[in-house]
Amino acid sequence: MSQSHRLITIPVSHYCEKTRWALKRLLIPFTEERHMPPFHRFATRSLNDSATPPLFTGQMSSLNRLVIQTVGGRSVPVLVTDTQIFSSSDDILHYADSIAPDDLKLYPTNPEQRRSIDELVELFDTALAPAVRLWTYSYIMSQPNLVKPLWCEGVPWIEKFLFPIVFPWMRTNVTQLYGIDDTSIARSYKTICDVFDRVNGLLADGRMYLVGDRFSAADLGFMTLAAALVSPPNYGVKLPEHDKLPTQMATDMKAFQSSLAGKFVLRLYEEADRTPVA
Repeated sequence: MSQSHRLITIPVSHYCEKTRWALKRLLIPFTEERHMPPFHRFATRSLNDSATPPLFTGQMSSLNRLVIQTVGGRSVPVLVTDTQIFSSSDDILHYADSIAPDDLKLYPTNPEQRRSIDELVELFDTALAPAVRLWTYSYIMSQPNLVKPLWCEGVPWIEKFLFPIVFPWMRTNVTQLYGIDDTSIARSYKTICDVFDRVNGLLADGRMYLVGDRFSAADLGFMTLAAALVSPPNYGVKLPEHDKLPTQMATDMKAFQSSLAGKFVLRLYEEADRTPVA
């Protein structure tokens, strides 16, 4: 596997974490290039092409929409190979799986198992992940001392230096982009609880993995997209200690951590950390 792979990320992003662990597990060598928001868009703007989807500008103010449209670039993760560019975690997983050794593949050939895995991956990608992002940001975006290490670990020094200047604008931007308010926070928390209940139900029979008898894309999706709620020690960035978090957030996270689903995430992270990498 001589092809080079360049993974552009935001350090704390759980979608980036998903691709980071996928490449490691599938023994695909890569170089990670980390950037703080919004500098990831400068890092990816040269990768734009006619196939690049329109930038999502959501509920942003006119000024923020204009800035993002002017800068351009892509959301991350982005995987750049010698011949192709993949700009979603799902596309990256499918590409990585297509070149991985047969004994490591994340998607089985069994049609019934594949349908179950695809259903769970869709649930985790489109329901759990956005809910986790909104719920966690609702607590920490008012505390730059918590956000800075999550956004700045491993990024170029100039981006870290500019954090105090950029963060106030980004805090407004994030709040507008994700529509963070009391209603959306409550809805996101309920979604998280519903997904955890679904996973708790699957694990209640004592199974080791969500589908079948081996690790799959469903396990990878849940472990990485739910990880911020249970704080595995080997997450891609150092997550805050519970005593540094707002009280209610820490209380809820301890409950997630003690559930079957939370313990499942911690076990998978422990196992994944022992997986040899190329």
